[in-house]
Amino acid sequence: MSRVPSLNHPSSASSTPAPPRQKITEQDIIAATSSHDIVGYLNTLVGSEAEANLNEYRRTTKLQMDNDASLIRQLRTELQQKQESIDTLLKQVSQLQNNGSALPATANATPQKRVTGELYKSPIRSNSASTSMISSDDLAQEMKTIGVTLDMLELLTGVRIVNYEEDKEKFHFDVKQSSTNSEDDSSTITVEYKLVIKKQFELSADVNYIPTFLKKVPSSVKNRLIENLPDYLQGSLVFPYNTLSQFYAKMNRALNKSTKS
Repeated sequence: MSRVPSLNHPSSASSTPAPPRQKITEQDIIAATSSHDIVGYLNTLVGSEAEANLNEYRRTTKLQMDNDASLIRQLRTELQQKQESIDTLLKQVSQLQNNGSALPATANATPQKRVTGELYKSPIRSNSASTSMISSDDLAQEMKTIGVTLDMLELLTGVRIVNYEEDKEKFHFDVKQSSTNSEDDSSTITVEYKLVIKKQFELSADVNYIPTFLKKVPSSVKNRLIENLPDYLQGSLVFPYNTLSQFYAKMNRALNKSTKS
């Protein structure tokens, strides 16, 4: 009976040692003459696979770290750009706030007042030694002066503002305009319409004209108005604020023609 060689000692000189770190094939394992050879082959196979796995892990880990580093650099660049945009917007807001606080008296003024920078002041208040305090007698006289001034303006232009309102975005005017060539009140033709002006605008404010008179005047007057009014004044119209005087002139011309027709 042959003796089994010890697993703790190398076999005799006739045994074939396992070639280190070379590719182990099935034929190598079959041709092994001792258990030592078989164990050597197995250790080589296990070691080679583990080393290959480790190398693959190192490679994929390095790729992931490189990708992460690239992504972090990209995010930092985007974050810096966004922060610069935020800083720019904050400066613009601060400038707008400063500009707004510099002109508190005209913040809600009409476009014309914003252009000229002047507000209406009655003759009495202009001549008064103190513009902050005014007596009740002076106030009554001031109201009378304003009324006379408005009456004079109506006589000169035929235009009177009968109502005025404003909200956060617009000014609303109810306007009454009459013909100026009539010999007496009975032959005077009067129309009423609305003018709406936005408070905020870029280059020039727009005026929204909304006629309401064609539904209210008598049929005889309505027919004369339709005959003499331009078509664009018979319906709603939008026109630039700086052409408002032309609008009044055209309306006055049409009203004066209507008194003669």
